[in-house]
Amino acid sequence: MISAARQDADFRALLLRDPRAALVALLGVDPIPSYTIRVVEEQPGEVVLVLPRDVSLDELPDDLLDGVVGGTSPLGDGRWGQIDAQIDEMVRNQLSEFRRRSGL
Repeated sequence: MISAARQDADFRALLLRDPRAALVALLGVDPIPSYTIRVVEEQPGEVVLVLPRDVSLDELPDDLLDGVVGGTSPLGDGRWGQIDAQIDEMVRNQLSEFRRRSGL
């Protein structure tokens, strides 16, 4: 997702304006239909920290729970591996950028 946003200004604008539509455009399906998706663009001179919610209080929504119980994923076609790889790349890129900015 980050790679696509870096390479395609139109995709980046869509991601900021309508994250759900951007995910559907990228993945071909909405992987998390019952969740709100928010994208925050870091600005120069700013560091964005995301404080995760207390997941011990969460329950899986029915649409995701059905997929877990049924042994399928919302994508259903094996693209979770691709998403995992994209997330890994995103984390590596952000860590590299953090190290570059902080001089580590």
